[in-house]
Amino acid sequence: MLVHELVHGGHRIRVARDDLYPLAGGGNKGRKLERIFAELPAECQAIITTGSTQSNHARVCALLAAQRGIEAHLVLHGPSRELAAPEGNLLVALLAGANVQVVAADRIATTIDGIHRALQERGVVVRVIPGGGHCLAGGLAYADAVDELTVLPDVIVLASGTGATQAGLLAGLDRRQAETRVIGVSVARRQREGRPRVLESYRELRGHLGLASPERQVEFDDRWRFGGYGDTRPELLDTIVGVARTTGLVLDPTYTGKAFFALLGMLRSGEIARQASVLFWHTGGLLNALASADLKEAMKRV
Repeated sequence: MLVHELVHGGHRIRVARDDLYPLAGGGNKGRKLERIFAELPAECQAIITTGSTQSNHARVCALLAAQRGIEAHLVLHGPSRELAAPEGNLLVALLAGANVQVVAADRIATTIDGIHRALQERGVVVRVIPGGGHCLAGGLAYADAVDELTVLPDVIVLASGTGATQAGLLAGLDRRQAETRVIGVSVARRQREGRPRVLESYRELRGHLGLASPERQVEFDDRWRFGGYGDTRPELLDTIVGVARTTGLVLDPTYTGKAFFALLGMLRSGEIARQASVLFWHTGGLLNALASADLKEAMKRV
């Protein structure tokens, strides 16, 4: 894993560059899905999954399916008009040959069920992959990722969505008997909804790995949601632009921008001590940034 140091606002921050993970578009979904796809049965002919129209997860599913010569069916939620002029992750997924349907959020489950039945009636061997790669295999990929760190920091900060990445890091640190604090910055869910999901995944991973050490605290901070999934504020967008111009690090408004904004806020307030060694786990999002109308608008202000 590539880890490099940057300085922003007088703070020294090390960055784990999973945004450069070697799969088109990079990001944490590459790690998770390579493990998930490796566990698919050899006879699998199709996969079905879900996410937003700018889902990194859906994009990686489409690419890995293309590599393996199997069908990818993506049931996405978001503006259906994006299909007419696709950008970012959606463009790459379509380029990889994925079958895409954009539906209302409350129709995702029934649409997936319908595709599943239709494929089975054709005799196709199909597997449904949980949105976000939120499953045991996805979490294990990040428990193993901890082993790539040669120096363990005092604090890890990352964007936390469905929660398997954060849970995997926690379990991986347990396995190394490390005291590193992990702060998951929510990109969508409120704490009362998101923390139990991370905790459930964390406990599943600990059980699978046979870890007997005491559970560590699960920190799932929802103060920087900016309204919810995909929502932004001018101060968030201005920070993303500023970080890019002073460090060359590209963040996105949906995931990593919120987490980095939170990190800077915690450093300024002293919630994270200035002398602490800090690792920002960059989970990707370049294609989200390129497709963001809000970020494009923010560029006009600077």
